[in-house]
Amino acid sequence: DNIIYTNGTEKARFLSGGGLAFNGDTTQANALDDYEEGTWTPTLDGATTTGSVTYSVRGGHYTKIGREVSLHFNIQTATFSGHAGSLIITDLPFTPLVTTVNRSSGVISFHRQITHGGGPITIHATASAYLLLYKQGASDDYDDAVNVTDTTGTSIVLHGSITYTAA
Repeated sequence: DNIIYTNGTEKARFLSGGGLAFNGDTTQANALDDYEEGTWTPTLDGATTTGSVTYSVRGGHYTKIGREVSLHFNIQTATFSGHAGSLIITDLPFTPLVTTVNRSSGVISFHRQITHGGGPITIHATASAYLLLYKQGASDDYDDAVNVTDTTGTSIVLHGSITYTAA
């Protein structure tokens, strides 16, 4: 191990097994061993049927620190037709870890041409490696998936972000 000291106190350690540990920690599982920034290309789709879509804007960026992934995206469609089922966002840069106790949610910060029940639209990472959109339901809960039939035109706009643990 290579150790960095300040005034006689250990501040950081490069572990021989890989990764960077801080403040005297020598546990490999706690070491920072990955940092990555990049871009990704989200795809808006129907969970049951894939249709035809063209985009006027389509992109996103991510930061991955260890297994924690923060995604941000902007999707604007020029055409959107022939899809069926729940509205989903696919082509995530990393597969989410989804277990009974590990769930991740995010938010659509801006949207256009989607009926949503008056409340916010949230996004949830799934073990199937896509983001599922949810809206406020008739009973004021938020467990109704946004369906392709909730779109009100072909120029759909979605700006959003989510942080999740990668599998």
